[in-house]
Amino acid sequence: MSTTALADGGKAVALAVVLGAVLAFVPVLSIAALPVLPVPVAYITSRHGVVLGLLASLAAGFLCATFAGLFAGLLVMLLADVGVGAGAGLRRGLSILRLFLLVAALFMAALVLWSGVVLASAGVGPVGAIDEMAGQAAVTAGGLYGALGMSQSDVDAAVADFRDFAALLPYLLPALLLVMSIVLSGATVALSRQVFQRLKQPFPAGFEFRQLRLHFGFAYLMIAGLILELVSPYLSSGYAEASRLAGMNILIVSEMLFFIQGIAIASFFMEKYKLARAMRIPVYVALVLIQAVFSLVSWLGLFDTWIDYRRRFGRKKGPGQQIRQ
Repeated sequence: MSTTALADGGKAVALAVVLGAVLAFVPVLSIAALPVLPVPVAYITSRHGVVLGLLASLAAGFLCATFAGLFAGLLVMLLADVGVGAGAGLRRGLSILRLFLLVAALFMAALVLWSGVVLASAGVGPVGAIDEMAGQAAVTAGGLYGALGMSQSDVDAAVADFRDFAALLPYLLPALLLVMSIVLSGATVALSRQVFQRLKQPFPAGFEFRQLRLHFGFAYLMIAGLILELVSPYLSSGYAEASRLAGMNILIVSEMLFFIQGIAIASFFMEKYKLARAMRIPVYVALVLIQAVFSLVSWLGLFDTWIDYRRRFGRKKGPGQQIRQ
């Protein structure tokens, strides 16, 4: 193994250990560290091979386990293995779409495996773990609401609504884990692209986020989720709950995908009209808030399947061209 490979491997391990410490001891930044951690290992794997990537993954996991605990070390190793898979895919010349799908699948596997190990070691299942966390959160929230001057009846109603929502979470885990994997994959691939280009390491090109457009089949997936939810009250008791939960899982995933497409549409038009970068951040924040309250951005992305806003309203007009009515 060359001196350059050893030096790059040492740097990757050091970065992974630092990010592992952030995951373990800085909760505010831990979410941001998740998509970053695979990047240095992906770089050395792409440049020097899978063996060095796997050795760096093991070393980073072992070092983090010594000062942050076994579970933190396992998480760091699994996230580094996501980088190993990404680097191996880059060495095989995957397109950026296939790279994104590969990284999303690896994130999904890493999250499921880590969660399974943690729950198994605690001797509880997903339902019990979420119920215990919900109970602790409900007590804290009840005290906070009381301190804000809410009446006891309002506090009890709010806590009851929260417990009802928490009771659904174990059955929504497939969709939530898939959405989280998609978001983490997108962030990791985007960051890797910037790092690889800066370090002059080959990376697949040919994709611009503002041109993102989902296959029309996803529109019918979202419609199927809506239908399952709408028909569930009219089904027999044995099928009603299954239909409702299946519809909710489908809607969570499809709404997130179309929300991302809605953001891409906004990015396209902000670029077209040369909106200043400082003004784009408030627009993105507003879109997130609108999505959280009304899901309108997802519907914007959904209707783009048939309307195609960027083709219909984004074309440049010639000097004498008029808009057709």
